[in-house]
Amino acid sequence: MKDLIPLRRRKLSSSDGGRISRDRRNISQKSVPTFLESRVYCTSPRNQQQPEHKSMKLTEGFLCDDGLKLLAVSRQKSDRNKEEKFCTKPSIICEISRLCDTFPGFPKSMMESLIARYDGNCDSVFKFLLNRDWQPKLKGSVFKDECDEHFTCPYYFGYAPPKREISRLLKPCGSGNFITFYRIVGDNQFKYFVCYKRGTEILEKAIKLPYIPDVLRNTLGLTKGMRCTYARDKSFIPLYK
Repeated sequence: MKDLIPLRRRKLSSSDGGRISRDRRNISQKSVPTFLESRVYCTSPRNQQQPEHKSMKLTEGFLCDDGLKLLAVSRQKSDRNKEEKFCTKPSIICEISRLCDTFPGFPKSMMESLIARYDGNCDSVFKFLLNRDWQPKLKGSVFKDECDEHFTCPYYFGYAPPKREISRLLKPCGSGNFITFYRIVGDNQFKYFVCYKRGTEILEKAIKLPYIPDVLRNTLGLTKGMRCTYARDKSFIPLYK
């Protein structure tokens, strides 16, 4: 008789009810996205060896995407720190340009000669021209009343001498003797360098300025800068055209 009773009117036995409730639990468990659980919890048995994914070490210690963002930012900062650093364009270039604009009728080549004559002191050049009855086009112009290190640093050799010349200069010297110079290393980019004697070797190191601060002097064991005997002119100013 049970076979003749429609399924929808048929009473459920205790075994059928247990099976249906278990199925409902399984369905409710399967409805939860597994990737949400796997980000924080480990659902696999402890004794089961899980294959190691390449990204596991990368995400280790982070529970959300914010951690990955922090890691990416820190790596970008590290990469920027490793980027090649260049020296800053000398301020005297702008000063010379202002002088030429102030006295447009004065020949530029003669202006550059005056700059070298007054060791890069643009205020002295300005006053010199005023005393020679040159009238400034730009009224109220003010210039720095100070000499420039590219003309006054005694051991600065300007544009890098050839390697043979550097060897000739430093080879007879004792350990600790040095010179400084600059090299063009890209489009509108340059670096200063110190070249020094250590034992029988001649070494080279990039620096930030044409002169050597005391801290770097002590660090590298530098003792005496060799005096430059070259006539100083506009070529001693990096990037000046």
